Order: sequence, then C-alpha cells, then structure tokens
Amino acid sequence: GRERRCLRSHTQLSTIAQVSNAEELILSNNDLDNNDIQALSDSISQKKIKRLDISNNKMTRVGAEHLAKSLQSIKLKYLDISNNMINDEGFKNILLALKDSNIVSIQASNIGLQSDFVDTLLNVLPSLKKLKHLDISNNKIAFKELDKLQELKNQDIAINTDNNPSGLSKKVD
Repeated sequence: GRERRCLRSHTQLSTIAQVSNAEELILSNNDLDNNDIQALSDSISQKKIKRLDISNNKMTRVGAEHLAKSLQSIKLKYLDISNNMINDEGFKNILLALKDSNIVSIQASNIGLQSDFVDTLLNVLPSLKKLKHLDISNNKIAFKELDKLQELKNQDIAINTDNNPSGLSKKVD
C-alpha cells in the first residue's frame, strides 16, 4: 500500500514508518528536516519498503548521512531524493550505502551536486547491477565531470544529466 500523509511531528513520522507494512513510503513535500530524516531512518530499518520518496523536503548532507545508514538494511528499488540540498558528500554516502543493492531507479535532481561525487558514482555503479535509471539533472555538474559519465554509454543505464550549467543538455543512454 501507499502511505501519503502530511506529517506534524517526529513522533508521527516514526510511528507511521514503524507500523507501516507499506512497500511504498511517499513523504514528499512535508518540510522534513534532518531531524525528521533521522527519525525516519531509525524507523525504517528492516522494513519491506521498496519505494521511498522524500523529495521536496529540507534534507541536507546531515540528513543524507542518517538516511544512508538505513539504506543498507532495506530492500529499496526506487529512491527519490530530488529537491533536497544534500550536495556531493551526502549523495556519496547514499551511493556507498546502496552499493551491491537491487536499486532500480535513483532520482537525484536538483540536490546541489557539483563534481566531487562523480568518482564515487563511477566506482559504485558496477555493483548496482539492476540500476536502470539515474536522474542527476538540474545540478551544477561541470562539463568535464559529465564527460566522465560517457564511459557508461555501453551499460544499460539511462542517466539524465539535463540542465547542468555546462551549457549543454546531454543524456548518456
């Protein structure tokens, strides 16, 4: 089932995650901050969540680090962290937590990426055998770094890099 509720407290967030047997947890547009993400992360460990949408919240690098800890223990297939300012370090932590997982899709549009995450991405991607879609559009990734992603052309992963300030829209398919 799908859980879609406007949350008012850490207790509500923690309770929903703990009692929910949902495979999808949609928590976008709830103004969740790092403390909320920590409460969520503590609650979702060992759950059967396959889709987690925490887009359009107030998560930063700190919240991403909390989230990364829980990602190692759940069987996530779809993750949407778009429109949160987690930056390169936060995204690197999430990528490392997803290493060897069965993740199929990662939405990471407009999360403040620049360039530092690219080498981590290139190192982790071979272990993500089921990954089919990665959206890193609307970030600030330098053209030189986008060029490194060209080597992924032969893999069966669609990577959306549109609207990065290199001046070019480019998709690696």
